[in-house]
Amino acid sequence: DDGREFRVHYLSEFHRNLKSRATVIAQWHTTGGVLLMGYEMFRLLVQRKLGARSKSNQSADKTKRLEVIQGELFDEINKALLNPGPDLVICDEGHRIKNVSANVSRALK
Repeated sequence: DDGREFRVHYLSEFHRNLKSRATVIAQWHTTGGVLLMGYEMFRLLVQRKLGARSKSNQSADKTKRLEVIQGELFDEINKALLNPGPDLVICDEGHRIKNVSANVSRALK
């Protein structure tokens, strides 16, 4: 035992919106440690597929502001996850990324 401890950050089902997810990722990026998330969550985040859906009764200005905020959150998430990204990625069930043309495989590149 070398006495090292790692802080664990976990994106769970309780993090239902983009802001909550971005907060966990930012904390991990700032403090270090281990970030746990599923393949699909990783793929959706790096491919910018998540976010709040605009309601049809929202004004165009409010919708535009929401899109700008989401874009900024996705920029921060991508900075943490991809540029430069983590030092080590462990893919449990690595057979899921065997198909190089699958969305998950492309997201992990």
